[in-house]
Amino acid sequence: MKNKITSTDFKMILIAGSVWGMSEVMMGAWLNGCAFKYTGAIMTGLAFFYMSFTLTATRKMISLLLLLTIAILFKMFDAVLLSVPVTHGSVMNPSFAFILEVLGFCILIAVLGQRFFKNTGARLIAGAGAAIIAVLLFPMAGFFTGSAACVVAGTQIPVSIYTSPLAIVLSMVTVSAGFLAATRLKKLQESGESKTPAIKMYWPEVVFAVCVAAVAIHGAI
Repeated sequence: MKNKITSTDFKMILIAGSVWGMSEVMMGAWLNGCAFKYTGAIMTGLAFFYMSFTLTATRKMISLLLLLTIAILFKMFDAVLLSVPVTHGSVMNPSFAFILEVLGFCILIAVLGQRFFKNTGARLIAGAGAAIIAVLLFPMAGFFTGSAACVVAGTQIPVSIYTSPLAIVLSMVTVSAGFLAATRLKKLQESGESKTPAIKMYWPEVVFAVCVAAVAIHGAI
């Protein structure tokens, strides 16, 4: 895979990164507010949707690093709005999870190569394998962030391990869904490229602005 990022690639990355960052801030906060212990597993599954979408749309591994950067910046932006230090565990631990998820996905893509784009089974393996790597490594968060990973009440079992079956199953589904979504979107873009009005040409920037505004409103409430 080539690594030169084109303007079209960046637009795709901007869309995925913005929506991922917004969903982590807003949906993650809502689920945590409900004291739902499967929050991490659900958010892990969603993360792999955006990674699969981005990789399929750009066919460039480096795009995943840009995606990761955007998601972390959204998390930090929310922390600033809430007057929380960016070094706080509520920022560092999720960011650590993002890094592990991207790492796991990159490892599986390196192993599977072009089979990821050609074979449904390979995408299922990518989702399951990447999720396994992420959930197994996340308990080490405390060594890197200073904030220990959560454990199941009354036990020493990390929540990420306890909820890993759900994370793995969801990731298998979301990786496949991300591939299908990106493939469909690329076809729609190519079919209407010559007669695209300005509002559609700039819709990735509009998505970014809407996501930033949504996080800002969330932080102000």
